[in-house]
Amino acid sequence: MPLTLTERYLAGHHDTNPGVTSRSFASLPVTSGTVSFASTYHALLATLPDNAAH
Repeated sequence: MPLTLTERYLAGHHDTNPGVTSRSFASLPVTSGTVSFASTYHALLATLPDNAAH
């Protein structure tokens, strides 16, 4: 299935600016349901079993 015009634009933007989303959003706080995290990284860590983070 071919990409739409919007998808092609976004793909091109990310191809020419690798890591732009991570740099832009990585340090912003995140809320998942009723739980808040300092960043997307911290939210991801919370999904791991306790022994996986060590």
